[in-house]
Amino acid sequence: MSGMEKSPIPEDPVERFMVSVWMLIEPFKINEVPEIFRYVELLGNAVDSYLFEKRHHVSPQKKVHADRQKFISIFKTRYLHLTDMEYTRSITNVDGKLIHQVNKKLSDCGFDCEEFLKWVFETFLPENPKFCPPFIRTVCCDVFVTKFLYEHKDVVKERNLDKMRKIENAELFNRARTLIRSDSFAKRT
Repeated sequence: MSGMEKSPIPEDPVERFMVSVWMLIEPFKINEVPEIFRYVELLGNAVDSYLFEKRHHVSPQKKVHADRQKFISIFKTRYLHLTDMEYTRSITNVDGKLIHQVNKKLSDCGFDCEEFLKWVFETFLPENPKFCPPFIRTVCCDVFVTKFLYEHKDVVKERNLDKMRKIENAELFNRARTLIRSDSFAKRT
């Protein structure tokens, strides 16, 4: 009993949950079932990421706000460049929600607002001058976003394949790590 290491019980419920899961691994021999153990490791990684963001105050709301600010900043800069005028319209709450929806849709497809707005101002607007000068609300409409995604469907497909490859590689790496651990654990006993 003197060889056991004591550590305090975490106060954070998510961290306490993960500690409980890790404590149950050996008694239930989950570490000997690679098909399940790799998902426990993925859960552990997700919990670690969550705890890091929580401890360093990277809330999802702050990220949404930062992404929205980035969109507005890039839009205003490109607007000034295109029209030689400042964008003077006020950004309403509705505009903010539309920007968030566009950012989310772009992110889900592997893009960011910078790529989208570059396309809007360098490709779409020169080909469609009837939309000039653009308004943020107009740029956020489904016609623009859908057209962008349609014109970049091959890139979307390739990025989705890359994302799947990364997930598969992570799973293979975790399986290999599990096998190495179980092999070295078997040699010790």
